[in-house]
Amino acid sequence: YSNLLQTEEGCDSMINLVLTVRPSPVTLLTESICEGESFSVGLSTYTESGNYTDVLSTLYGCDSTILLNLTVLDSVVTRQEIGLCMGDTYEGVPVTADSLITELLTAANGCDSTAITFLNVSDLDAIRISGSTTFCAGGFSLISAPEGFSSYAWSNGDNTALIEADEPGLYSVTVTDEIGCQAEASINLEALEISASFSTVNPSCFGIADGAILVDEIVGATGSVVVLINGVESPLVGLAADTFEITIIDERSCHYTESISLSNPSLLTITQETQLEIKISDSIELQPQFNFTPDSLVWTPAEGLSCTNCPNPIASPVATTTYRLTAWDEKGCFVISEIQILVSNRRDVYIPNAFSPNNDGINDEFTVFGGEAIEIIEQLAIFDRWGELVFDAADFAPNDLKLGWNGDFLGKPMQSGVYVYFAKVRFKDGSSVIYKGDVLLLR
Repeated sequence: YSNLLQTEEGCDSMINLVLTVRPSPVTLLTESICEGESFSVGLSTYTESGNYTDVLSTLYGCDSTILLNLTVLDSVVTRQEIGLCMGDTYEGVPVTADSLITELLTAANGCDSTAITFLNVSDLDAIRISGSTTFCAGGFSLISAPEGFSSYAWSNGDNTALIEADEPGLYSVTVTDEIGCQAEASINLEALEISASFSTVNPSCFGIADGAILVDEIVGATGSVVVLINGVESPLVGLAADTFEITIIDERSCHYTESISLSNPSLLTITQETQLEIKISDSIELQPQFNFTPDSLVWTPAEGLSCTNCPNPIASPVATTTYRLTAWDEKGCFVISEIQILVSNRRDVYIPNAFSPNNDGINDEFTVFGGEAIEIIEQLAIFDRWGELVFDAADFAPNDLKLGWNGDFLGKPMQSGVYVYFAKVRFKDGSSVIYKGDVLLLR
């Protein structure tokens, strides 16, 4: 460059400038270090991964920028645990106790690599099977191997720590821990059995609860026993015919159960009609049929019967009656049967509404007519239209014209006309009925 300037004195002064511009450099660095190492740029020291910028001076005093991309590589630490059984070897060396092995190596990234190996030696003590060595026949014993193993293999095929053993004999188990080491144990079990014999007394009569079950002998029980009938502690007497479950339990809670049946004797039966019908004043022979030979019998009530202790009484009730027959056999067992005799109480009563006392032999008298249900005419009274009593008769049989009114009063014929009658009729069932009405006298 040339510049023309003036001096103080006014003279020309020529300045010639030669200028050189030097560049400011920028440097990009990508570096990696191992964990625990450092990297320095100028006066700066770095130990962690990151991007860093540093400005330095060049030889000519210009800025020099350094861009650093720093990666800190981890030191590799590997850990492993190896399970060994007592007496196994590791890399050819027998191992008898837990061990920790540390090895310093170089990783692929060039940094340190530490390998840590823990040898876990399983020292299985002798295991023991817990549980009762005896159990009641038909039941089981709960036996168990120690908890905490990875697997269990029992001789009966079970695969849990706790099992139900329901058969006598030898049981063995093999346990395996989490590293595959094994131990074995065994136990012998015994089944305890109870047996019993019984005799029975069947009920004396059908449907009577006087049977019994007798315990003749108990074998194999320990200590005192409890006898249950259908699950309840109760005497084995006063029993009806049925099937009962008898259980014997001893002090060990072992039990024996047997089903025992009591049978009824033959059922006593009486076969006869349950209902018969007769007319009042009629009679009928009762004819029950027995499936046994009665030792004794009785009919009740006695009213209307020809006998009460015979099998075929004649029944003549005056009203509907139910007769009960009770019959006993030679053992004292009894059966009851009933028969109802329906007595028809139809009251056939006929009182004429006119008569003609003219001695022609037709309707010459007035009286009360009726059927066999009538026992007696207690009274027959006849009044004229002024209320004067012209005829009165008492306690006479029906249907008898000679006992009725012939149309006379005080020996003289009464005039034709309407008369009023009053009749009281007693029937064979003991009841009395009053009848009232008009009768026409014609001459």
